[in-house]
Amino acid sequence: MRSQQVKSSFQSGVLSPRLSLRSEISQYASALESSINFIVNPQGGVQMREGFQNIAEASVIGEENRIFQFHKGGNESDMLVEVSAGDEAIHFYIDGVESADTVDHAPDGNTPYLLTELEDLYFTNQEVTGVLLHPDHPPMYIEIALDGSISGTYLPSNAVPKVDYRDANSPSQAPTLSDTYKIKFEDIPGGADGVWEPGKRWNFRYDGKWATGERGKILDYEYNATDTTMTKHLNDAMSRISSLNTEGTTYDLTTTDSANHSVLITGPNAGKLMEIIPRNPDADRHVSITSDIAESQTLEAAWSYPTYVQYPDGAGNYFQCIKPNSPKVGVNDPTFTEYWTDIGTTKPDTFDWQYPDGNIWQAFAVGVFTESYSPGGRGFPTVGVIHQQRMILMANPGFTMGIFGSRINQYKDFTRGPQDDDPFFFAIDTSDTPTIKWAESQQNLIIGTSGGDYNLTAQVTLSPSDIQALKQNNARSHGSKAVTINTDIFYIEQGKEKVRATGYIRDVQAQSSKDVSLIAEHLLDARAKRIVLMQTPEVVVFILRDDGSLACISYSHEQQNAAWYEFESQGEITDIAVCYTSSTGYTPPAYDPTDVLNTMNTDEDELWVTVTYDGGTTHYIEKMPYPKRVFKAATQDGDPFLVDQHLVNMDGWIRGTMTTGDSNVISGLGQFEGLTVACMVEDAWTGEYEVKEGIIILDAADIEDSYSGTYSVGFRYTATARTFEMAVGNNKGSAIGTMRRWNRIWVKTLDSALPIINGKLPPDRHPETLMGISEIIQVGLQDIQMRDVGWNDGSITIVQDRPYPTQLIGFAGEFSSNNA
Repeated sequence: MRSQQVKSSFQSGVLSPRLSLRSEISQYASALESSINFIVNPQGGVQMREGFQNIAEASVIGEENRIFQFHKGGNESDMLVEVSAGDEAIHFYIDGVESADTVDHAPDGNTPYLLTELEDLYFTNQEVTGVLLHPDHPPMYIEIALDGSISGTYLPSNAVPKVDYRDANSPSQAPTLSDTYKIKFEDIPGGADGVWEPGKRWNFRYDGKWATGERGKILDYEYNATDTTMTKHLNDAMSRISSLNTEGTTYDLTTTDSANHSVLITGPNAGKLMEIIPRNPDADRHVSITSDIAESQTLEAAWSYPTYVQYPDGAGNYFQCIKPNSPKVGVNDPTFTEYWTDIGTTKPDTFDWQYPDGNIWQAFAVGVFTESYSPGGRGFPTVGVIHQQRMILMANPGFTMGIFGSRINQYKDFTRGPQDDDPFFFAIDTSDTPTIKWAESQQNLIIGTSGGDYNLTAQVTLSPSDIQALKQNNARSHGSKAVTINTDIFYIEQGKEKVRATGYIRDVQAQSSKDVSLIAEHLLDARAKRIVLMQTPEVVVFILRDDGSLACISYSHEQQNAAWYEFESQGEITDIAVCYTSSTGYTPPAYDPTDVLNTMNTDEDELWVTVTYDGGTTHYIEKMPYPKRVFKAATQDGDPFLVDQHLVNMDGWIRGTMTTGDSNVISGLGQFEGLTVACMVEDAWTGEYEVKEGIIILDAADIEDSYSGTYSVGFRYTATARTFEMAVGNNKGSAIGTMRRWNRIWVKTLDSALPIINGKLPPDRHPETLMGISEIIQVGLQDIQMRDVGWNDGSITIVQDRPYPTQLIGFAGEFSSNNA
C-alpha cells in the first residue's frame, strides 16, 4: 500500500468526462467532474451561489418575455428592459424597482411582437440611446431624456435608408413615369467607316429577363451593314421582353438610323437596367446605352414589411401583394390573384406599423399620381452596434450582409451622402451567402456571421468613401449577441453546441477563433441559446441552455483560465441579462426604510433572469448577485441575520416579518400556490412546506407559537462539487485497478457553513465555543478534518443541501492506493 499527499483548489472547474484519463494535462489536478450551483472563484476554490431574489411578476401572465441590459455607462445603474408578447408596453427596472415609465408599442395598444418572435429580438445601446431590432419590425429607439423620462419611437419611414436596387424585386415605379434608353451600335475598329462588321450578334436582357424564343432558345440578332433588318430585330426583342414583363410595362422603339435607336419604357418596370450582351464572349461589345432616368427614381427603401392592403379600404378582406404592380382599372386590383393573395378578415400582424408603402389601396385615376405596390419583405435590421459615433444597423433579410451606418452623432439619420460624416451603406461581398449574426465595437468593428468573422475597417474612420471588410476566419456564429472580455469576443457557435472566443493574433494579423468549450463540451449538450457577461466583482460568462438551466464560465484573462460549472434550480429560466447597480443616487426599496442593511449596495453586476416555477403558467423577474465576499455572521445578540443582509441561498425568495402572535403562519404566498417552498426564520432552518391557499404553517419549535423575526421563503437548491477519481498511486500512472482510500482529509473553508463530505457531516461545533453561540457559519479559514472516509475510487463529493453560505477553498489529504 502506497500513501502520498494530495491537494486541489478546484480552480480548473469542470472537465469533460472524455478527459477523465488525461491526468497529464495541467488542469486535471485541480479539476472537478461536476460542479452544480458552486461558482469557481478565479483565485481558486468554489463558492455556493446566492439565490435569485423575486423582483416582480412578468408583465404578461402565462407568456415568456425577453430582458435586456440598457448600459448607461459611468457610475450609473443599468436599466433592465422587459419586452413581453401580448402586452401594451415595454417595462423598465432601475435599481431593482420598476420604473413608472413605459413605452407603448402601437396605436391600438397591442405589442408588435408575437410570442414566437421574441427569440429573434436583438438590443444594443450606448449611454442614453438604445435600439430594439427584429427582422419583421422597424427599429424601436428607446431613449432616456435629461429629466430621466423614457420614451420609445419607431425609426420614421422617411429615415429608412434607400438603395439603388435596379432588380426585379424592387418596388415598381408609378405608371406615369417613363424612361428612355438610347442604344447606339458603334463602328467596329478595323471595319469600314460607318459600317458594321457583318456577323456580330447580341442578346437582349431587361430586368434580369432574357428575350427568349420558342423552346427556350435565346433570341440573338445579327446585324449586317447591308441589311436594314436591325429595326425589326429590336422590335422583336422589345415585344418578346414585353411578353415576359406582364406588369403592364410597355416598350416603344424609335429608330433614327441603322446605328441609333431609342426605347421608351413606361410602367412599373421603368428605371431598370437594360443589357445588350455580345453573343460571342470574346467579341467587343461596341454598343452604348444611355438613359434619362434620374438616380433618385431608383432609390428605394432598403427595409420594408410585406405589403398588405384592405380592400375595399376599411371594410373588406386583407390582401398581401405577391407581385410588383401599379393600380390599373380592371387589371390588378386586390381581387386579381396574379398580384395579390386574399388572406381573409384577420388583420396581419404588421398592418398597423406598415411602411414605407402604406396600407391603403389607391385606385387608378387619370392624371393623378397613384401608389405602386411590391411584395416588399426586405425586412428590417437584425443586428446593431454603436461604433465610431455611428449607429450601425445591419443584416435585414433583404441584405443579409448589408451594413447601414448613420450620420455621426445622429443615430436616426440614414440619408446617404458623399461627405465623411454622412451615412453610408456597405455590402460585404462574399463567395457564399452568409448572414451577419453579431457585431462588437473594438479598435475596428468585428462582425460575426454564419460564414466566419469579418473585420470592418478604414484608413482613418468609417465613411462613405473609406470602408473595407476583411474576412478573418471561417468560424460560424449562431444568432445571439456576443460579449467582449478584454479583447476576446465570446459567442455561441452555429449549431449551439460550442462557445468560441475570437481575438486578434499579431503573428497572423487576423482574428483567430478558438473553442472555449473544448474542455467541457458536455455542458452544452442541452444546446446554448443566449450568452451574457458579468464583469464585477469577477468575470463570469452565463450561458442559457435550451433546457432552462445555466452553464457558466469563470474567466481569468491574466491566468488564461476558463473554469466551467452549472447552475440548476427548481425553475426553468427563459431569459438572462446582466445589469450593474450603482450606489450613486440609489434609492432603496420601501420595504423597511429604518433597516440600514436594506440600503447596502455593493456597486456590482447582478444576473437577472425571467423564470417560471409552475411549468409556464407564471413568469417572474428575479436577480442574483455574485456571492458576497463580506458579510456578518450572527455570532452574538444584536448581529444581523443573513436575510437582513440580502444573503439568501434560495431561489425566487421573498422576505417579511412575523411575530409570536402569528401562530407560525406565513401568509401572502399566493405566487407559490401548490408548490413546495423552504423557509428560514432569521438564520434558523424551519423546513419545507406546500403552499395551500397562499399560506404555510411552520412546524412548532420548542414551544408553541415561538417563531418571530425576519423570514425568507423560496425554493431550496443543493450545491454539489465532485472531483474526478484520484488518478495517482499506480506505477503505470493511473489508479485504475486499485482500491483507494483517504486516510485523512482536510477541507479548507472560509466564512462557511459545514458541508457534507462523502456522505458524512463533520462535527458541527468547536469544543471551545460557548453554548448559546451560533456556529451555523464558521467564521474565517477553517480546516475541517475527516478520517477514514472509506475505500472507493478516491473521488471526493462535497454537498451543501441547506440554504447557508458555503465557500470551499480546496482540500488536502493523505491518499492511499492498494494495488492488490
